[in-house]
Amino acid sequence: MKDHVNGKTDDYGGSFENCCHFGLQILDAAVNEPSTDEKRSGGYGREDGIKVVSNNHADLISHGRWLLANPDLPNIFELNAPHNKYGRNTFYTSDPDISYIDYPFLE
Repeated sequence: MKDHVNGKTDDYGGSFENCCHFGLQILDAAVNEPSTDEKRSGGYGREDGIKVVSNNHADLISHGRWLLANPDLPNIFELNAPHNKYGRNTFYTSDPDISYIDYPFLE
């Protein structure tokens, strides 16, 4: 949540609280979902995620680290294309020259 990166002026920009608004809405919806569906997170690549969902071991797989390094991850998964490797040093830094927003899109 870098305040100097998000120049939006609506409910999702400006202050730190506004920048967190969208993520908190998603979290609230997931936590309050009246369901017994299972959600899995962490360590799943494309093939592993497909296998876990196909075998009914989960209904949802999150790919947080991969998404940070691949802004177009749904397209990459759809095309089974190569993806960027993530660098943990880019996730939470105050350095404006090293950031997770610098990863290239699929060409």
